[in-house]
Amino acid sequence: MDRLIAYRPATPEERAAFFEWMREHVAETGDAMMEFLGLTWDGFADLFEAVGEVRVICCGRDDVGFLWIEARDRDLHVHGIVLRPEFQGQGIGTSVFARLEEEFAGDVDVLELGVRVSNEGAIRFYEGLGFERARTIDEIGFLVYRKALAEPERAPEVGFTGA
Repeated sequence: MDRLIAYRPATPEERAAFFEWMREHVAETGDAMMEFLGLTWDGFADLFEAVGEVRVICCGRDDVGFLWIEARDRDLHVHGIVLRPEFQGQGIGTSVFARLEEEFAGDVDVLELGVRVSNEGAIRFYEGLGFERARTIDEIGFLVYRKALAEPERAPEVGFTGA
């Protein structure tokens, strides 16, 4: 089911709530992840504030989740996406990725994201959307997935043939 979604910029309070969710979500591997990245949690918080954009995902009148994205040359990296539990399984995540593909068509060639090895549901979801495993980061139990975007449809060129 394709759900109509919209985005709006996250407020400072919403950004803080999303950051805390991310920190809790990686609690078991968070310190190893920070060490691998060469960051402290404070340094990661600074990165979160400075890199990319954080959007609130809206469906109808409801704020249903958050999305943190960053354009890197011809790649769009999805740093984080979360939907509130009561909105999961309704096609919203699928709509978010479809909308990203439409929005960035022609500007990026690849969508990229990371997922914890233990998050089997998310792995199935991403693979169902056509993402393919690009590499494994064993040190932190993380998988990097990538999805090549189709070339945007172009109208056929109209030319004149001389007679």
